[in-house]
Amino acid sequence: MSVRRKPFAGSVSSILSAGLVVTVGACGPGGPPSPDGGLSFQLPASSTATYTAGDSLVISVDSPMGSLTMNMDSDMTLDMMFEQADGGVRVTATVAAFDASMNNPMTGRLSVDETNVDGPLVFVVGPDGDVTVATVPAVTGGAEQLRPFLSLPYELFPRFPRGAVAVGSQWVDTVAWSGSPDEGSFASTTAYTYTLQGDTAIAGTTLLRIAVAGETSLEGSMETGGFAIEQSLAGTTTGFYLWDPAAGLLHSAELNRSLEGSLRMPSMNLPAMPIRAEGPLRTRIQP
Repeated sequence: MSVRRKPFAGSVSSILSAGLVVTVGACGPGGPPSPDGGLSFQLPASSTATYTAGDSLVISVDSPMGSLTMNMDSDMTLDMMFEQADGGVRVTATVAAFDASMNNPMTGRLSVDETNVDGPLVFVVGPDGDVTVATVPAVTGGAEQLRPFLSLPYELFPRFPRGAVAVGSQWVDTVAWSGSPDEGSFASTTAYTYTLQGDTAIAGTTLLRIAVAGETSLEGSMETGGFAIEQSLAGTTTGFYLWDPAAGLLHSAELNRSLEGSLRMPSMNLPAMPIRAEGPLRTRIQP
């Protein structure tokens, strides 16, 4: 089955002088099997859940001044509350803990924590994983560079097909998004292929294992320090979700991203610089 998603506002920041962020992926809770044997996101068995999310990227740029490598890492704890809403389930996610940093050899270390994040992330998830965002946290100190909260809801929740799903079933979901945060402009398209591989057990809980593979393209531009910066990246996202059908929630997920392309600074009359971004995104429910 092929589904075309509506564009949504997201955030992928990329700046050479102050750091580069590339966020790709989709993972998170879904819902119990529907009466026709399918998967869908419904109101979970519990009205609350706590998730941890770890994001790690190694970003490399081959510049005229030599190779430049930046390491970006973030760890977050989200307290989620679920309630029925028109069109699906409303999720109110509060950032209980947040620790993010980027090491840039040109500008030094940038780090933020939960004191740089104010307010909840509120969004509605439809039965097939579509997301409508209501509010996002206010951020300061570069927190949006290190953890783009506008894109977070779309990363937390997988997409589900309509109709019965058996072991070996596959479905395709194309997610297109665009946004203009921080005086920038960004657009991304990812075609995901999901495969229901079967059951697995962790600590006595039977989970469904869903493999995922995605083809991603990303375009972005922004101005910082008086310089215009443009980027174009493409690559893959591969990994898996472990889905708990009894709880109606994601148990855990791991998505490994590998992107490469070019970074341009037109105002400096420099040639296009090769750029690469690789690293895992991991999500797990807490007991």
